[in-house]
Amino acid sequence: MTKASNTSKASVPKVALILEDEADIRFIIESILTELGYFCINVPDIHSAIGIFKYNQISLMTIDILVPADTYEDEIIDNGLAFVRFAKKNGFNGKCICVSGFADMLSNDPMLKEFNYILGKPFTAEELTKAVSSEKSS
Repeated sequence: MTKASNTSKASVPKVALILEDEADIRFIIESILTELGYFCINVPDIHSAIGIFKYNQISLMTIDILVPADTYEDEIIDNGLAFVRFAKKNGFNGKCICVSGFADMLSNDPMLKEFNYILGKPFTAEELTKAVSSEKSS
């Protein structure tokens, strides 16, 4: 009698961190990303995002560039870009999408090279889906 081997492995869920201070925008992003197969954790501020980031394996982040500042271990994290830099310094190597009402003004800003994609508000489900699936910066 031979034992059947179970070669299937449990798939690791894709986890998205949504850092956005506007509740309705967080809900829209979460709805779209959930449809794309992500487990979403949405937070309204940098303080909450740091806590989530420390204890979860995040594969995608959507970040509002203008979220209010916070401090972590004497490091001032003064906006969404600073949070992305903090995350990358602490091991994040997933995709990062900037979501901003000022995207047209920011799209050529070399400081935003930390983001894989810059998405303007308002945006459509198709635009967010394109940003998630894109491989290049925009």
